[in-house]
Amino acid sequence: MSPDGQNLLVLAAIDLAHPQYGKVRQLDLNSKSVNILLDDPDLFTWQAHFSPDGRWVIFNATGKAPTSLSSQIYVTRFRKGPVPRSEWIPVTHGQWDDKPRFSPDGTRIVFVSGRAPANRSIYTQALTPDMRPTGNPVSLYASPNGRRIIKDDDISVGRGLVVFSQSDLTGNIYLWEQSHDGK
Repeated sequence: MSPDGQNLLVLAAIDLAHPQYGKVRQLDLNSKSVNILLDDPDLFTWQAHFSPDGRWVIFNATGKAPTSLSSQIYVTRFRKGPVPRSEWIPVTHGQWDDKPRFSPDGTRIVFVSGRAPANRSIYTQALTPDMRPTGNPVSLYASPNGRRIIKDDDISVGRGLVVFSQSDLTGNIYLWEQSHDGK
């Protein structure tokens, strides 16, 4: 939801007879009108969120091919109507960057990087006032070993904290002795 409570970004099949996933729509809560915000012939768009001031939208885009192994994070100015790809500002260049969220002050983004659960890390990227990345991404958290993995759930960002789900993978070996009578 936008900070002023007037707009909602949605990723949903508005027409269930002809679902169109991978397109971010903007719902004006006053007029109840729905407009396409992010759509591209080559990319699906996901995970759209407003900046704290409501002027910007951050999202990630993936290739439409079922074998696509890339996900890049972009930011663009918010407006009521389609935003062409030429106005998307690339923020990351990783192989799989996902779940972007603005920091509460809007000067950074926090995101998950890495497609495979055992290789996921959480990074932050500083932004200039015009939403261009500045400097290199900084690692906030990397799974310390293959036992703990960052789950493919949402993340939440607050003042001085990042909340995410993590699994602790463990296993056991049980020996079974079979008696001579087969029991």
